[in-house]
Amino acid sequence: MSMFVWSSKWSIDNGEIDRQHMKLVSLIAELQNIHDTISGEELNETVRFLSDYVRIHFSCEENFMISVKYPYLEEHRILHKEFSEYIQSLCDNENIRGIIDIREVLSFLKSWLKDHICREDIKIFQFLKNQENPHET
Repeated sequence: MSMFVWSSKWSIDNGEIDRQHMKLVSLIAELQNIHDTISGEELNETVRFLSDYVRIHFSCEENFMISVKYPYLEEHRILHKEFSEYIQSLCDNENIRGIIDIREVLSFLKSWLKDHICREDIKIFQFLKNQENPHET
């Protein structure tokens, strides 16, 4: 499984949100590094921490979108809700290691986060650029 690392190409040009994205990438990379040796209890704790951090991040990101009057906020919230529900479903399992394939979960987390940042969050950056330069395309 290839190492999951932050790319500056994923920046949405908002320091706080970019730092939070970097933290999420770091959490997933850390889980990837230790998934073979981590105990079931530690895995549960890590997934709960990830769930909590995701809630904080999504709240921050959504508040930012409100502040800039981002027109696709509701659609974006739905994506956040679906992801949060997936993470919560992992947290609801007392014995994650015995129920899930951690490699599948890691693959999903990496794919979802990268795609979400590069396809959805980047639209916020593009929206702001268009607000600053409405005559440029």
